[in-house]
Amino acid sequence: MTSFRNPLIGIACLSIVLGACKNDLDKASWDVGVLAPLVKTSIGIDDLITDSLLQKTPDNTVSLVYQTGLYEFTLDQMYTMPDTTFTYNVQLQYIEMGDRSIVYPITLGQIARETGGATGAFILASHGNSVPVPPISGISSNNMPIDANEFFESVTLISGWMDIELKNELPIPITNLVFQLKNQSNGVVIVRDTFPYIPPNTTVIDSADLSGQTVYGDMLGQILNMESPGSGGNPVPIDTNDALIATITVRDLNPYSATAVFPDQDIVNETQEMPLKNADNLQLNYIIIRDGFVKIDVVSTLQDTLRFDYKIPSATFQGVPFEVITKVPPAPPGGTSVFSKLYDFTGYKLDLTGINGDTVNTWYQSLIGRIDSTGNSTTLALTDSFYVNAGLVDVVPEYGYGYLGQDVYDIGPSVVPVELFKGITAGNIDLEKVKVTMDVVNSIGLDANVVLKSLISKNTSTGNTVPLSSSFLDSTVTIAEATDNPLTPAVENIEISGLEPLVENLPDEMEYQLKLQLNPNTPPPPIGTGTDFIYHDHGIRADLNIEMPLSLVANQLTLTDTSDFDLGNNNPSEDRKIKDGTFTLLVDNGFPFDALITLDITDGAGNVLDQLMMDQMVAAAQLDAGNRVSQKKLTQIKLPVNEARMNKLYNGNKIVIKAAFTTAGQPDFVKIYSNYTIDFKLVGDFNYRL
Repeated sequence: MTSFRNPLIGIACLSIVLGACKNDLDKASWDVGVLAPLVKTSIGIDDLITDSLLQKTPDNTVSLVYQTGLYEFTLDQMYTMPDTTFTYNVQLQYIEMGDRSIVYPITLGQIARETGGATGAFILASHGNSVPVPPISGISSNNMPIDANEFFESVTLISGWMDIELKNELPIPITNLVFQLKNQSNGVVIVRDTFPYIPPNTTVIDSADLSGQTVYGDMLGQILNMESPGSGGNPVPIDTNDALIATITVRDLNPYSATAVFPDQDIVNETQEMPLKNADNLQLNYIIIRDGFVKIDVVSTLQDTLRFDYKIPSATFQGVPFEVITKVPPAPPGGTSVFSKLYDFTGYKLDLTGINGDTVNTWYQSLIGRIDSTGNSTTLALTDSFYVNAGLVDVVPEYGYGYLGQDVYDIGPSVVPVELFKGITAGNIDLEKVKVTMDVVNSIGLDANVVLKSLISKNTSTGNTVPLSSSFLDSTVTIAEATDNPLTPAVENIEISGLEPLVENLPDEMEYQLKLQLNPNTPPPPIGTGTDFIYHDHGIRADLNIEMPLSLVANQLTLTDTSDFDLGNNNPSEDRKIKDGTFTLLVDNGFPFDALITLDITDGAGNVLDQLMMDQMVAAAQLDAGNRVSQKKLTQIKLPVNEARMNKLYNGNKIVIKAAFTTAGQPDFVKIYSNYTIDFKLVGDFNYRL
């Protein structure tokens, strides 16, 4: 920007004079006239219409090509996959302890020593010889320690059995044998059993019910009574190492709780089919995952390491099924052990044909929870449990394949923004020619019907609405299905008549209603044979296209431009340099439109502080013989501003220029060229206070 009159030399000379007599003139002041440009801006066709929408020909005529998306139907609208998890809450209904046996031999030498007296001495002395054995009676033994800690330290049983097997390897029969087994710690008798007769070289077994018993690993066995009729006077070989062998077996134990060395065992082994929720009319054979996770949460009260294997056999990535093998550490006594993790599920193909491959919308998972024996004693109880919540969360499908149903979707009323023109705040236009089409692009592997129910142009600045009146409304447009590999959409282009009034309304919004019907001609096929497909980012899209050469009639078509405005220091407590002056607006109009100009000064909040001018007429540029502007029309508008008004303008920081165009007096339809502009320069001719 440049000044029309430069006062700097005069001011410099004056400063020298003033400086020489400063002491005498401190309180004096002079008003100095200065002419300075304040604002310079230009409004062109690019301010009337978004630049990306313009098509310019070699002769600089302009056509407008505008496309706005009315509606797009996507996979998310057809199906949103909810979280699908299954909760296993497993309480130890049965703890496998296995069958455990203890073998305890009682030799003939031990029996002889327990018998004592002459009979006992006779048997011991006859070792290695064949002699008649006299009758024996009233034999009993001391408590014999029986150690079962290798198997359990203690066990409280809901049910279970103890088998006592006696094998008689002695040369004489045993009669009336009473055997007792008790806990060493508390003396509680576990089993007391009587065997009436055990012939030589034979085995007898009896079983005792242990239901409700608590058995400790340290036990005491005792023969309360044992008798024998002897050898009946017949000599028999005497070997004091021959024995009565007692085998004690605990079996079929169903413990309530136990501190024991537990064998390897599965405490849960479940396979569960998981139907897709809210699938309704869909019959999906498989989906490919765009995003999502497999969630596994485990809480265990087991005081042993819980090892588990979680699988989704129907989910594969590069041919490998999804599987997590991990473990949960032992829980502290009276506490819990927790495992929680999310696993990325992106890219997995989820087969939905079920375990047997004969259904749809169904995947499946399996869980094996296992205790692996460590050889160490561990405490478990039926009140112990573990909780597992596992499945799919936050899953977004990338691709779906199968049968996508025959749903009908009523869409709207919905509103989309329209940016046909920017900076237009008022007025109206009459367009010479408008071509409007609706493109329906189908990127889904099914055919569809689309019906436009209504279309309304809305200008929210004026409040004016214009509905579409056309035979196209309520007519059915059938669009073919897309093809896959590679994805090739099917496109239907429909020209719509009667849309000029909607465009001339200068809408900033379009309200529409649509009806969409999927698979109108394809009933449900046999289960699992559907061949429809859909991608996440590709659906059915309806676009509205507007093409028109910019040849128009305008009436009060108002454009607005905002520029910075600054007179300097706005602090009223300090001296302000500008006293008063005259604003001059220089307008070079390159449009073939008359224009009414309004200038507003606003503060930072957009509040109007002063209207410098309102509806000042600017003449249109003249058209040449070819109905084209060859030279701009210059107009000067002056506005005096006194000191009081100038003080108000010091608070302004924006200037809003409004130009309301009218084509009156020009040909019916005026063509707009890309090089048309209207230029503004605001100049201040001010009196400065020094």
